[in-house]
Amino acid sequence: MDAINLETTELDQMSVTQLQAALKKSQDHVYQLQQALEESQFQQQQTQAELQQVKSHWLQVQTELDRLHYQQFVCTQIPSERQQQYQLLVWEAWSSYRQGEIAQMVNYLQQSLRWSSASKTKTVSDWIKSFTEFSQQKGENLQVRDFTESSEWKKLIFQLTKPH
Repeated sequence: MDAINLETTELDQMSVTQLQAALKKSQDHVYQLQQALEESQFQQQQTQAELQQVKSHWLQVQTELDRLHYQQFVCTQIPSERQQQYQLLVWEAWSSYRQGEIAQMVNYLQQSLRWSSASKTKTVSDWIKSFTEFSQQKGENLQVRDFTESSEWKKLIFQLTKPH
């Protein structure tokens, strides 16, 4: 009977040793998979950052091309230099708005006032009309309410309407 118990104990000990070896092997495999996953995630983050840089650069190039096309259009279609300057500044304002550069947009709109021959009211109306048209040409829909409800826009309009 002791021989049977001894054999059972030896078999149990071998099974435990084999299980421990298998567990260690599994743990090593899991560790390797975790390392590979972390490396893959890091590479994905780098790729996303590079993609974002490429997108940003592409947007800058596209904006510059649009600017050049619009300048060419304005210079060939509008004879008055004063009106050309006005139109180009309004386009720059819209482009700045589109890129989220609201302070720059306000700056361009303020500059455009010096070149406008219309009243302030008509000029403001033209800004909105122009922004809407520029957006439509890009296949976008300008949210006029969001645009005119912004604090920057309200501040600009307040400055234009206050008595001097």
